[in-house]
Amino acid sequence: MGAIYALLAGFYYWVGKITGYQYNEKWGLIHFSVFTIAINIVFLPMHFLGISGMPRRIPDFADGYSSWNSIMTIGSFLTVISIAIFVYVVSST
Repeated sequence: MGAIYALLAGFYYWVGKITGYQYNEKWGLIHFSVFTIAINIVFLPMHFLGISGMPRRIPDFADGYSSWNSIMTIGSFLTVISIAIFVYVVSST
């Protein structure tokens, strides 16, 4: 995820210099906050699942891990919302 953060930081830094238009910093902060929370909700439970002994690269979750799958699904929806916020920031510059 460090590469994605670097791409977003590069965009936020260079968009004003390249286009001459500045983005709304409040919406940029909202995007960063929602994206950070969403990514942590998606990927943090994977560490707990690995510690619990769930094997990697399997297509379905065992019944004992289904609650973690639901939490990660909510995080992925939040990621989509953060991308929508980013598109709004880009379109408003």
